[in-house]
Amino acid sequence: NLIPGIMADNYLHQSTDAITYLTVYMYRSNMDSIPNYPLPTGYSLQLYKDDVNDKQQWADITMAAGEFRSLEEGLHKFEEYFSKTKDKIPLTQRVHFLVNSDGKYIGTATAGIDEAHVEDYGSLDWISILPEYQGKKLAKPMVCAVLHKVAKYSNKCYLSSQTTSWRAINMYADLGFLPFIKTDGCKKAWQLLNKLCRRKFIDETEAIQSIKGKTVLITGGNTGIGYETAMELLQRGARVVLACRNVNKGYDAMNKLVAKTGSNQESIRVMECDLCSLDSVRAFAKMYNEEENRLDILICNAGLGWSPSVLTKDGFNAVMQANYLGHFLLTNLLIDKLKKCRPSRIINVSSELHKAVKSIDWSDALTQIHTSRWMGAYPLSKLFQILSTLKLKGDLPNTEGINIFALTPGWVSTSIQDPVEYGLGIFGLIFYYPLLYCLKFAFAKTAKTGAQTVIYCAVESKLEQSQDLYFENCAAAKVSSLAIDEVSIDRLWKVSCEAVGL
Repeated sequence: NLIPGIMADNYLHQSTDAITYLTVYMYRSNMDSIPNYPLPTGYSLQLYKDDVNDKQQWADITMAAGEFRSLEEGLHKFEEYFSKTKDKIPLTQRVHFLVNSDGKYIGTATAGIDEAHVEDYGSLDWISILPEYQGKKLAKPMVCAVLHKVAKYSNKCYLSSQTTSWRAINMYADLGFLPFIKTDGCKKAWQLLNKLCRRKFIDETEAIQSIKGKTVLITGGNTGIGYETAMELLQRGARVVLACRNVNKGYDAMNKLVAKTGSNQESIRVMECDLCSLDSVRAFAKMYNEEENRLDILICNAGLGWSPSVLTKDGFNAVMQANYLGHFLLTNLLIDKLKKCRPSRIINVSSELHKAVKSIDWSDALTQIHTSRWMGAYPLSKLFQILSTLKLKGDLPNTEGINIFALTPGWVSTSIQDPVEYGLGIFGLIFYYPLLYCLKFAFAKTAKTGAQTVIYCAVESKLEQSQDLYFENCAAAKVSSLAIDEVSIDRLWKVSCEAVGL
């Protein structure tokens, strides 16, 4: 199985030569807002009792639903699966039985939690209903009850099914489950289910398959938005390279990503790249160009929110170099690799705070020694990202096959230092920080939510040859007038080339 420990369902299983039997996998990316469905009158749910009778009841139901050929095989599977799996939830809390008014056990479903990996995930296992009770609106209430149990232990859930259980798959889709696709065989299965279920699963599969075989480089991919982006792109079949300043943290993130996505080690690589050192950027680019065959998508995500007013060893403001200048050099050193893999994309993760900049002091543009902005160099660094994006967009026409976009992920609560918190100073922190903290808690996005616009710009097929520059919430958005000022665009490019020696 792609997801260890997840057992196929046999709810509404249709064994027929008219439908090709293909295994499929589904996932629910979060366990919020699980619906509640009442059982019809006369039916109830009971939890497993640790005795021989309930083991036999489970084997009887799953055998009758077509999972096993004999009672002995069912009992053996029960011992094999439930006795050896390491679960946080005891059997007496996770195995559910559906019971009719006569006390007869007519269905079963199990909540699973796999804790063999770095981070736990939930699973919906062994869903079976006796054939004579199928079609009586019993499955949804039973499944939802189990999902509520899974939600207590994990914020994601996987399941395994098959094309012959297409009615069950329709139900899972109604409950928020999406296709989990890893191979072309999976794509074929969802193409078939698209017809059987009369749903457009194929839209989801095409988006996932569109980056299979592509290589994505993400700076700062070990945490926050970069980490969530890496996870999603791995699930969509990409090979991901994490460019990290701290390689130990990079390897920790890699191990978690391997465990959570089911990807193999060859699908992820960690490479050292300190954007606050131009020598490090050059060394990284040289190694990448020599050792990596492809670069289909470059995501310039890493950055600093705030730093003391000190210069890097290259003589630039640390925030400015980490957010803009290091990425400027990196992009230019990798541009030939991107051209060889066209159609390719460059994604610059900017910010709405670029609109706070009303003018540019070019004498202090990259050093920011004399900046009086209370948020430091952060807003200007984000403005420079957009200006350079527009410059590249003009210099690399559609015929080059490289799409370049800038975006804002919104106000995201991540590990990046919030420039506002530090810019307030000691008195500001005393008086305003509590309010800021409450606002952040109430309105800030999670890293996963913030990553959605990054993912959209990286994979959305409709953006091929798009002339849009800047995105917010997965849609084109407007930038400030200064961000499209042609004089500023050309001057920044010249100043940047001189600064990095291009």
